[in-house]
Amino acid sequence: MFSAGHIRHTRRHRTRAAIETLENRTLLATFVVTNAGNDPAFTSGLRFPQALAQANGNPGPDTIIFDLSPEQQTADIISVHGPLTISGDLIIIGPTEIHSSRGPNARQIVINSAQFNQQLFKINSGVDVTIANVYLAGGNGDQPRGAAVDNAGNLTLQDVQAVGIIDGNSPGGTIYNTGDLTISRSLLRGFTNGEGGVIYSESGSVRIENTTIDFSLGDDNGGAIYFNSGTGVILNSTIVTNEAAFGAGGGLYINDANNTDILVHNSIIAGNTSFENNVRVPSDIFGTLNPASSFNIIGDA
Repeated sequence: MFSAGHIRHTRRHRTRAAIETLENRTLLATFVVTNAGNDPAFTSGLRFPQALAQANGNPGPDTIIFDLSPEQQTADIISVHGPLTISGDLIIIGPTEIHSSRGPNARQIVINSAQFNQQLFKINSGVDVTIANVYLAGGNGDQPRGAAVDNAGNLTLQDVQAVGIIDGNSPGGTIYNTGDLTISRSLLRGFTNGEGGVIYSESGSVRIENTTIDFSLGDDNGGAIYFNSGTGVILNSTIVTNEAAFGAGGGLYINDANNTDILVHNSIIAGNTSFENNVRVPSDIFGTLNPASSFNIIGDA
């Protein structure tokens, strides 16, 4: 038989456990963006910057999704002033099916700060972020690096198109990385007068899978990607027709002095160029790949 004291203790324990479970559930929030913010006649609903601010203020991992009505002007383009800081664990996911209120002709949602010549996202250290099924467009007139994303956290880009343009000579036309970066099933392009036309990885790790990086320009070294240090893995990907205009490594630039370890497998890195004596010449990889790299097509190898 249980005593009254034991029963009271058990009830308190169960009640406390139930409250803790409920609290944990309330920490997981989904914010639905319904206002693209571009139509003066459409004033109701949650805008993307508001959703991000609420997610940052809510402890625990959160999700931002989109349900933008077709009545809004340019309902598939979300123009924002950046940089937008992500300071907590977050998933941002665009519509995965066209069977939504946006209609059968809906296009991929564009999150755009390029028209204001501003960086789009700044991701803090120590946070896990996934961005999927959206188009990212960033400009960078007054920020030092990474027009679309300056990543210091653990960032995954999946089914994303991303483009960044830097007016000055800052590194990383589209992405500047000092954290852990994973890119899959995506298309990236970028431009900078500095190094790393698309990606400049200062440190940390980069993993690229089933992704295309093309038609990009870094005026200095690394037309597509500049690996300064850390590790990188490129799998089943295509890096073509990029240019390091006044440097080396139109495709990849690998800084061997920092023992940078880059493994490439089953990928195409070809048709990338640089300039020597005012003549465009093939320049796919500058630096040394991990000797375990295999099953690749390297243009100037």
